Amino acid sequence: MSASGDDPGVGPWKPLLAGANADEAVRVAREVGMRLRETERLESAIRYRAGVAESHPAFAIAFAQLDACLPGEGWDDAALEEIESSAAALRGASRVPTGLFAGLAGTAYGADFVDPERYAQLLRTLDGLIARRLEPLLARLVARRDGCAEYEIDVVSGLAGIGAYALSRGDEPMLRPVVERLVGLLGAEGDTPAWRTPPELLDDDVRDEYPDGRLNCGLAHGIPGPLALLCLVHSAGFHAQGLEEAIRHTSGWLVEHAIEDERGVDWPYSVPGDRPARAAWCYGAPGIARALRLAGEALGDPELQAFAVSALESVFLRPREELRLDGVTFCHGVAGVLQITMRMAADSDGDRLREAASGLAGELIERFEPDAPFGYRGLDPDGQPEDQPGLLEGAAGVALVLLAAATSEPPRWDRVFLLA
Repeated sequence: MSASGDDPGVGPWKPLLAGANADEAVRVAREVGMRLRETERLESAIRYRAGVAESHPAFAIAFAQLDACLPGEGWDDAALEEIESSAAALRGASRVPTGLFAGLAGTAYGADFVDPERYAQLLRTLDGLIARRLEPLLARLVARRDGCAEYEIDVVSGLAGIGAYALSRGDEPMLRPVVERLVGLLGAEGDTPAWRTPPELLDDDVRDEYPDGRLNCGLAHGIPGPLALLCLVHSAGFHAQGLEEAIRHTSGWLVEHAIEDERGVDWPYSVPGDRPARAAWCYGAPGIARALRLAGEALGDPELQAFAVSALESVFLRPREELRLDGVTFCHGVAGVLQITMRMAADSDGDRLREAASGLAGELIERFEPDAPFGYRGLDPDGQPEDQPGLLEGAAGVALVLLAAATSEPPRWDRVFLLA
């Protein structure tokens, strides 16, 4: 199995921008990084003790990528300092989650991304904790017959995110049971998918909207995340019984439940549901299209690959207000859609996608806010601006996307979002 952090499906990377536009994108990314290095300002904004969303490992990843793109500026030392801070935050801490975005797997991902040899002991400790915590989760999923909670299998908190770390780490003993359990869920036959979330496993507010349970269609919390992981492990040379069948079955389900109109296809937030989701990484056509493109590559299915590209192209045929693409950050803003579009354009040599990506990159540069503490602001649940520094909903994620648009350094960090 080829599953090391050096092989996240990147290969040579051709930057989107050139000349003055590339220079400006790098300048903005560097400025964001400099603001993130202001310790007092950063510490006051950190939300979690662990994970890649809004904690020290997120900034370690950002600084490590800045060092790869801009060597000799001290970003490597900044990355090491963040890993040391992340390890210190875990000492004596209790009730730290296991998952990728706010838990142990994310802290381990950051250490592995920055310097796996230097942090070998830390990684052995974290890997042991993660493996022990996986056992009861996997046993619970095997024992249950009426579906699963979204947080148990998604990329943010569940198996898909833990699997993304294990794949990047090249840890087959950790990865194999995750893959086998997801294959069992995604490949199961029946009128109702085995990964359906029954009402008793939904949050109270979601249960009110879906009293009979639901099937989540978003990449962040739904089935495209596990699907993307299975596609990536397949492409990395990992073999498991039923793996291709699970990929084919799940990608077919997503195609079947697309919503079609005069501009192309889209998806609801969940099934049941017929209201198109916002266009974003977390929900909607961009994230789903990327998962389907990975499925088409894993299966060697050019029709599915073309369908995925068409689904993403249709996003850019819709009026901007329909997309609800209001913010700039990765989770549900311009940065996430731009990174997906760059990946898809690179894979498909799509001129229309490169043109759309160029427009989004220009928008990101223009929306830099010199007066904001970190240069970019996220949006709170009510749509109000708030100053967040992290990868998921903050300025660090925007800076990483700008570097991907403007430099030839492969953006291997986007494995945390299951894009490659």
